[in-house]
Amino acid sequence: MGNKCVSCGKELPAEGYGEVCSDCKAAAENLNPVDAAKKRISFSYGDNPCVSIKNSYLVTRNEDIKAVLEYIRGLDEYKRLKEFGYTRTPMSEFHEWKGHNVLYQLGYQRSRTGSVDIDQNEPMWHRFVYAILSIF
Repeated sequence: MGNKCVSCGKELPAEGYGEVCSDCKAAAENLNPVDAAKKRISFSYGDNPCVSIKNSYLVTRNEDIKAVLEYIRGLDEYKRLKEFGYTRTPMSEFHEWKGHNVLYQLGYQRSRTGSVDIDQNEPMWHRFVYAILSIF
């Protein structure tokens, strides 16, 4: 049984687990990063408020990550996170995303590091590691 593109469901080779096919990757690269990410953003509320970006590894440039995060911070759904106690800073959000990207590029648990969940209850030691990784 083959693996499937996490974006369109197309069959991938065995080593492609948790990735997107070349067609979806090419389509994403031709879009403005904010426009490309809009369909992949979701929010969770409750005890652990969270913003999630599916396939976040596709956005690699620091300026593009910051632009997407700025777009997210302008959404009403993001403002609602604050009502549930969300206090992550823009820098902390950037560090986590960038840290996920570095881990993904290193091949570490790609099925988990290919997308980022920036949640309120992220352990402080994770945040510290993400800050270090974001240097690269």
